[in-house]
Amino acid sequence: MDSIKFSFNSIKFLTFKLERVLKELDTYYYYSDDYRFIISTLHNSLIISYNEFLKIIEKSFYDIKKDILYNKFIEDSDNIIIELKILTYIHSVVRFIKLAKDFNVHQGIFILIRECMKKISSDSKFIFIPRFEFDYSYKHLTDTLFKISTDKNLSKMDIVLFAIPYFNQADIFSSALLGHELGHFILRKEEKVKKEKSQLKALKVEDATFSPDFRTRIYSWNTEFACDLLGLKIFGLSYFFAFFEFIFLENPFKAGTKDYPPNWLRLKLLIKEIKKTGIYDIIDDNIELLKIGLRDYGKEIKTFIDFFDNKIDDFKNKSKFERFGREINYIESKNEFKRIIDSMDKILSSSENYKELEYYYDKDSISEVKELIKLLNEYITPNELILKGDKVGKPKIKVASIRNILNAGWLFLLFNIKKHYRIFNVNKEKEFKKREEKKMEIRQKLNELVLKAIESSYIKTKFCES
Repeated sequence: MDSIKFSFNSIKFLTFKLERVLKELDTYYYYSDDYRFIISTLHNSLIISYNEFLKIIEKSFYDIKKDILYNKFIEDSDNIIIELKILTYIHSVVRFIKLAKDFNVHQGIFILIRECMKKISSDSKFIFIPRFEFDYSYKHLTDTLFKISTDKNLSKMDIVLFAIPYFNQADIFSSALLGHELGHFILRKEEKVKKEKSQLKALKVEDATFSPDFRTRIYSWNTEFACDLLGLKIFGLSYFFAFFEFIFLENPFKAGTKDYPPNWLRLKLLIKEIKKTGIYDIIDDNIELLKIGLRDYGKEIKTFIDFFDNKIDDFKNKSKFERFGREINYIESKNEFKRIIDSMDKILSSSENYKELEYYYDKDSISEVKELIKLLNEYITPNELILKGDKVGKPKIKVASIRNILNAGWLFLLFNIKKHYRIFNVNKEKEFKKREEKKMEIRQKLNELVLKAIESSYIKTKFCES
């Protein structure tokens, strides 16, 4: 019977340790109330779970007849197991919070994602944790927290965890890849739509003549394609450039897996969508930029995209050991891309918030991006524009759009960063290594300038609203 008491004490000690950790986390400063909300939920659930556990055993703990303790243990074992599961769930979420506590994601990245999250779900909360691979990932925490908490309102909330590569916690350029993870969040919301109205059916293979494994793989691949499309629609060319940089870090010739399509096929879909929309014709009139020594963006973008569009077949041929040739043939022959594109367009047009979520290269955006590029060229924080004044001549200030800032930053990085190389005398460095280090330092300065602009734009917007 002592062994049963020992087991009970072990559970009590685990609860004690978890509570200590939660109290420690609660004293930590977070720049987001989302963190504190999750900690509070965990702490309350831990207390409730522990009290329930004590109710189960309190009578039998002090009973003189030890056989009653054993009988009580057997009788209530199912309830004890339930409480233990809750402790396990709490432990797993505490692990995420601990990781988030020491992971200082730049405020500019947090602002960028929060702006998008609120458009997808007004009652959403999210945290960032570090990831030690090159890619980003997404996890929905609501289900886990609902298993822990007795709060019925929790099921109505969207609580999300984004994992960011450890070295990218202050890299605004690669953060555009979070557009793909936001895509997963949107598809998660679509799962709650009535089956007959859900656009997710467009991602599935309905033909029962195909094996279940084949249909599962196509659904997984189409889900990734859909999230790439949504990333492009949320962040525009910024997503395409970030994705392009990512696949070259990972491996542009990487073959498909059971969960992910080959990189060249994902690139093919993005290029197809870019050429279909007005993104391909962005910044056609560049006379103002050319006058100040900046390159013709419209021409450069087309050249960049056309070059890699023509190289897709080379990428395909170099993707060695491709195990999923049948899946690739199916996607290329069945016009899957058109079905996916149409279904994602329908999702984004299904609510006013989603319409605001989509990034448009309209006349105003293109004009603003041009002006922001001019500011970056002068090493000025591109957070606001000075417009023509009124009759008295007083200038008007316009706060720049956060996503326009991101797009201007990417366009400058790709097509005009060499101008800053000349300004900082990079080519005068004789040693190759020092030359390259200077280039990376200049990219880092540009990154900091864009992050500062996003923060300033957000603060100025909130100030004007108040």
